[in-house]
This record gives sequence, C-alpha cells and structure tokens, in this order.
Amino acid sequence: MKKLINFLFYTYTFLCLLLPAADLILSKKIVFAMLLAISVVFAFFQRDFKFNNYNIERFFCLFSILLAGAIFSLSDSNRNPIFLITSCLPFLLCIFLKDTVDAVKCIKTMGCVLSLAVILLAVLPSISKPLSIGANVLFLNLNSGFLGERTFGSIKLTMIHFRTSPILLIPFSLYFIDFCDKRKFKSFAFTGLTGSAILLSASRGLILFSFLSIYLICFFNINKKIYRRFFFLFTVAAAFALSFILASTNVFDTKEESNSVKIGHIESFNELVNEHPSILLLGQGTGSSYYSKGFNRVVWQTEVTFFDILRYWGIFGCILFIFIIAFPQKRISPKYIIPFLFYYINAFTNPLIFNSTGMLVIAVYILLVSDKSSVKYIEKFNSKKSIAF
Repeated sequence: MKKLINFLFYTYTFLCLLLPAADLILSKKIVFAMLLAISVVFAFFQRDFKFNNYNIERFFCLFSILLAGAIFSLSDSNRNPIFLITSCLPFLLCIFLKDTVDAVKCIKTMGCVLSLAVILLAVLPSISKPLSIGANVLFLNLNSGFLGERTFGSIKLTMIHFRTSPILLIPFSLYFIDFCDKRKFKSFAFTGLTGSAILLSASRGLILFSFLSIYLICFFNINKKIYRRFFFLFTVAAAFALSFILASTNVFDTKEESNSVKIGHIESFNELVNEHPSILLLGQGTGSSYYSKGFNRVVWQTEVTFFDILRYWGIFGCILFIFIIAFPQKRISPKYIIPFLFYYINAFTNPLIFNSTGMLVIAVYILLVSDKSSVKYIEKFNSKKSIAF
C-alpha cells in the first residue's frame, strides 16, 4: 500500500509540474482523489497512526478562516468555488501522508524531471526542427508556459518558462545543500541541471532568489573566521556587480510589461480599498474577485498575491495565513528553511500560492519541518559534520 501511495504522490507531483494549467485534463484531479482516499484508509488502519498536533492545529486554523471567508461571500455568486478545497489541500496531505512518503525526495526528483523538460525544449531546435516545432506546439496548446526571448534593457535571455518553473528554487537549493554537506558529484550535477533550467526560465525573481538562497546556504556552511572574511569581500564585490547589472536592465522600469501589469493590480486594489475601507479589516471573502487594470478584466487572483490575501481575509486573516505557512514548529537548521521562505517571498509578487503547485510547496515544507519521514532526510545529511568552505 505504501508503494502505491508513493507512486500516486510522485504521479500527482509530475502532473502538477508538467501540466500546471491544463485544467481540462482530469488526470491530475483523478490522481489526487485516489491519493487522498487511499491515504486516508491506510492511515486509519495503521495501528501506530497518530494525528500530528502541528498539522491538525494549523489545518483547523486555516480551515476556519477559509470557511469564514466562504460563508461571508455566499451572497455574491462571483466567486471561485474550487478555492476552498485547493487551499486546504496541503494540510490534508500532511495529515494523511505523514511517515508514508518522502516529500522532499519527491520534489527533488520531479524538479530534475522539470529541468530536463526545459533543457530538452532548448536543445531540440539543434537536433530536429520538425520535432522542436511539434514540442513547442504541444507546450503552448497545453498552456504550460511561455517560449521566446525576454529582454531586460541591453540583456537578452532565451525564455523557456514553465508556469511551475519557480518551484525549481527548492530542488536547486536542496541539491546545493547536499553538495555542501557531502561533496558528491551527483549532487553537484543535479545542482547544475536545475540551475541551468532556472537560467533558461528567464524569470528575474527566480534567478535572484536562487542566487540569494545559495548565498545564505554558503554562509551557514562557513565555520572558520578567515573564510567568513573572504565571504564578506565576495559579498561586497557581488553587490557592486549586481548594481551594475541592474543599471543595464529595465528590471525596475515601470513601462516593462510585467511591472506595468503589477502596478495596474496595485492601483486597482488601492481604488477598491478607498471605496470600501472595511475590506482591510474583514476582507471580501474567499476567492473574491475585482476589476484590475493590470489585466483589464475581472480577476480573482493576480500577480500580487499579498494583496489578494488581504482582499480575501483582511489584515488579521492575512497575518494568520502567513504565520501558518511560514513558521515551523520544530527548530531545524535555517539552511533547510531558506529556499521555502524565498519561494514565499517570490510568491508575493507572482501567482505562486493559490494553485496546485503552490499548495504542493506548502505541503512539502510542512512535512519537512514536522514529520519523521523528512526529519530522516535532514538527519541523513547531518550524520557527519558539514565540510567547511
């Protein structure tokens, strides 16, 4: 039974990453329904099964604000009915998959699969143009992401961007941690593989936070004073280099397409709050929508997730939600938390939380910091002292 649950979890993760926007494909929903049903039955028939207090408390805490938001919004039919279920997804998974699946290993493996898909799309034109055209057509028809070039001022980057590419930050960082701790070529190769896919995504937020993630991981692995001094000098040099790169791009240009869309969302949110100040206190309700200048249409989710959370539940619900998903119960090495926190920060300016992939990230994070299956992962790589730089 455990093997079946693991197979379904890997399959579900694969579908979430490779078919992120293929809503018409029922396979993802069917696999999840099977996974949840079998996991619940298996969990309750286990003699040693115990509810994890951490997960239970957070599940009911989140469920309460979601339910309150749903009831509050019943009077308006312009809501997203799936929102309540998808938002509870990670906590359901964490309760019933405890000690059954190695979620961290799964996210690392599927991160490599996603990276291979990105690199394959990049090299296909030099191998076979007809095959490349067919793959690109399939990619675009499934609405899996964006292809082409992205220009940042004088810098041009090839863009092969899956909608789920931001999740690569996590396996990239975890493989880098493995390499720092064990110095194995396999970990180095997988770090390079996921890092290459990150560069090909041409996502400025993903590239920036990936760099910051490995930067801080390096810092926590340095345990000699002399190396810390060199690290400080490197930091100063990197800061000057980054300033020069940013000055050569249009990253902060308000006329840049992505920036203008975000500004449109923020302006529309400000107008909404000015007309209805009570939204900041009570929220509009779970899955509520509003007209945004960013997309020039009515939307329920935007590229500025933080303001979406404020619209849904108000400032108190927003603080509670962030606390639930960001702060672990158990104390573990900060380097294991860094990539997930950077994912959340990146999610505040991108629609990276309220979807199957974002919920999967939350599930893996909670399993990492609270469940035995993932604690074994940490103990495995901490069994020997980390090698100092």
